[in-house]
Amino acid sequence: RRNVGKKVDRDITEKFESVIIRQSEIEEWNSEIFGYEGKLAKIVLMDQFSRHIHRHYSGDTSCPIPPQSELDAIAYETAKSFVENHKVEMNCGMIPLPMM
Repeated sequence: RRNVGKKVDRDITEKFESVIIRQSEIEEWNSEIFGYEGKLAKIVLMDQFSRHIHRHYSGDTSCPIPPQSELDAIAYETAKSFVENHKVEMNCGMIPLPMM
């Protein structure tokens, strides 16, 4: 089981580390051009994928992405924007959200 987790962490790091490093470039994902999909993608990237990357670098001080607390703050602000700007889609069931 641990090997699977390490492989997932490595795969996510290889595919998405550079995107998080260039996080200022994905600020446009908050715009209405990308709609709710852009905001959801940014939330997953900053909140979930970043944790895999930090775990991949566990114990290694060379982790190139910002501290998790900074990425959590970005994910939180994006989530607030998501809720504020996409109430209609959420209320109509147009956005598939996980069951809580």
